[in-house]
Amino acid sequence: MGHASDWVYLKGLLRNILGDRWDDYTQRRRVNLAGSNAQLDGVILDRQRESVEVAVGIESRSERQIRGALVDLFLHPAPKKLLIIVPNECKIPHVDYHCLYVWTRLTNKDQDNFRVVLINGDVSKGDPADLDALWRGLAELKVV
Repeated sequence: MGHASDWVYLKGLLRNILGDRWDDYTQRRRVNLAGSNAQLDGVILDRQRESVEVAVGIESRSERQIRGALVDLFLHPAPKKLLIIVPNECKIPHVDYHCLYVWTRLTNKDQDNFRVVLINGDVSKGDPADLDALWRGLAELKVV
């Protein structure tokens, strides 16, 4: 994840949309990597709050870090994955297509259970388009 303010802002938006289905604290967001662990930025619980429905990664930095986030999402057992990108520091042209290409190469599948959401606004200003983009991505994953 990039700047702490990006993380706090996006976690707040997700909590506003999902309420207590958004979990950014528990062990459910861990990915076991053959003896070591990676921590995703959060998970979205199913409507009964019994299991993880969506693994969520938030990234804003380099191409390599975004690809690392894709691998962490791939390795998490959640059936659906969401990658949120704050492109303020990302220099990848058409980063959403880049991520979809890498995801397809990892999974050899279509992208029905994977979404990339670009947060285009300035997180310090709370752009309403960011909330719309998150709603759209979550709706496409059939989470809301």
